[in-house]
Amino acid sequence: MGTRKKVEDSYYYGWIEFKSYWWFRYNGIWVPTVILYKTAFCTIPDYPLMAGQTSLDWGLEDTEATVFATIHPNPTTGLVTITGKNLKDAEVLNTLGQQVATAQGKGETLQINIANLPTGIYFVRVMDEEGRKCIRKVVKE
Repeated sequence: MGTRKKVEDSYYYGWIEFKSYWWFRYNGIWVPTVILYKTAFCTIPDYPLMAGQTSLDWGLEDTEATVFATIHPNPTTGLVTITGKNLKDAEVLNTLGQQVATAQGKGETLQINIANLPTGIYFVRVMDEEGRKCIRKVVKE
C-alpha cells in the first residue's frame, strides 16, 4: 500500500506491505491475522518512492512533467550547472533529505557550487516558475 504525507508545500512518499495469515489459536479457532511486514519511507521531499522500492532511483518513469531540467557535469567536483526553461530555484539535498546548498534566479541556467560538500550522492530539487518540481541525482567526486 502506498502512502503520502503533506508537510507544508511538499509531499513525502513511502509504502507499507502487509501479510495476511490464518492464525490457529489455542482454543481451536482459525483467526485471520494481518501483520505489518515491510515499510519504506523517503526523506526527500516530492520524490515519489513507490511500493517495493528500496533504492531512490529504481523504477521511476521520467516524463516531461517530471524532467524539465538537466544537470551537468555529472559526476562533478564542484560547480553544478542546471539548465531548463523558466527555472526559479534549486536546492541540493543529502541522502537524509537535509538541504545543503541552494540557488535562486530566473531564466534557463542556475549554478550551485558543491565543492565544499563531502564526496557522495546528492539530489537536486529544481522548481520552475510554474511551480513544477523535478529531482535529479548528482554525484560529487
